Amino acid sequence: MEPRLAGCTIVDHPLIKSKVTILRNKETPTELFRRTLHEVTALLAFEATRDLEIAEIDVETPLERCKGHKLSKGLTIVPILRAGAWNGRSNVGSPSGGKARSCEHLQE
Repeated sequence: MEPRLAGCTIVDHPLIKSKVTILRNKETPTELFRRTLHEVTALLAFEATRDLEIAEIDVETPLERCKGHKLSKGLTIVPILRAGAWNGRSNVGSPSGGKARSCEHLQE
């Protein structure tokens, strides 16, 4: 890895590559651009949270008890992208005062 990228996660996923192409296209209408940017933000949040610690819990389902999982610690996700990534409507993270992770770098 190049020294300038040390500490960065390179997201090399076909869905994100496709959506970044939509964002780069000067012919993309504003509404499609905003919707696509929101989708990229959600996809990056999934990638950024891949290694979160989880705890096993017991859950009562309508049929029986079973094992489930929950996050071990609180979580706050703050998207750091340009062009209006945050529109106040994102439901990807919750402001619980937990550890924040950022998705600063997106490269193909």
